Amino acid sequence: LYSAAQNLAVPPSLFALGFAPLLLASLGRLERTGQHHAASETARLALRVCLALIPLAAIVAGASGEIMPLIFGAAFGGAAPLLTLLFGATAALAATAVCVSIVTASSRAADVSRNVSMLGALLLVSAIVLHLLLIPRMGASGAALATAVSALVSAMVGLLMVQMAWRVQVYATAVRMMLAAVSVYWLASSIHTAAWWMLSLKFALLVVVSVAILFLLGEFTTDDKQRVRDLLNPVTDA
Repeated sequence: LYSAAQNLAVPPSLFALGFAPLLLASLGRLERTGQHHAASETARLALRVCLALIPLAAIVAGASGEIMPLIFGAAFGGAAPLLTLLFGATAALAATAVCVSIVTASSRAADVSRNVSMLGALLLVSAIVLHLLLIPRMGASGAALATAVSALVSAMVGLLMVQMAWRVQVYATAVRMMLAAVSVYWLASSIHTAAWWMLSLKFALLVVVSVAILFLLGEFTTDDKQRVRDLLNPVTDA
């Protein structure tokens, strides 16, 4: 059951694998050329993209009871709570990887590297302790819970390190994402589907609902709206 849930929790890791190196290269180039404001805005935008994984994780959590039986069969229905925890954990670890890239690219990275190392060691020890405490008592659920808690702590520490290195704050965005996550989780857990196409449609609609909630909460800036307009109406040179 644990392996099946773990296999479905991979997407956030793939996102971080492709996104983090590109972000590091982009921020490094901007810092080297003295475009510090542009680098700071890029870092802020990257963090907002990472925080957008929160509503996505909430949708998966709300629909986990449908996802596992639909993909692996009814016998795997008991793995739904594991998918909830492990998908949330991989989303948090993806955010951590992006935070590490942002801090590494900062011209102030040397000032916070010692704290990062100390906190990294603390997180490693806490993860080991949590696994040793929870797995004997809770089995696979304990392993998933320990992984999720450790990943969440690492993501929070990563955000703190970014704030220290870049003076970038995204707390308001985090609150909006959590409000959207609560709403779509309730909808995902309340609306039940019985076929793969219905589940796919449900996911698509809940993503649209998440975007709508964030829009109503004022998450999208004028620049964000302009980026969307540019994508929908590309301007070509004559």
